[in-house]
Amino acid sequence: MSTDKLVAILEKQRLIGGMIKKQNMPHNARIESVVLKQHDVELQNYIATHASHEIATSLEQLSLEDAQWASSNK
Repeated sequence: MSTDKLVAILEKQRLIGGMIKKQNMPHNARIESVVLKQHDVELQNYIATHASHEIATSLEQLSLEDAQWASSNK
């Protein structure tokens, strides 16, 4: 369950990030900055509501692709 929630968060963040990069909007950098802050808060909330062993297990169970994406977007 905990891993599924983390994967869902990462998938949503990847989808939203891709949509933002593909759109040509004024103030795109500002919008991207706000979205990244929201993503950080989502992950902080996940970390705050799970025990360290649950987080470790979830991270170990991430696919290589998810782990690489998460680490490259920080």
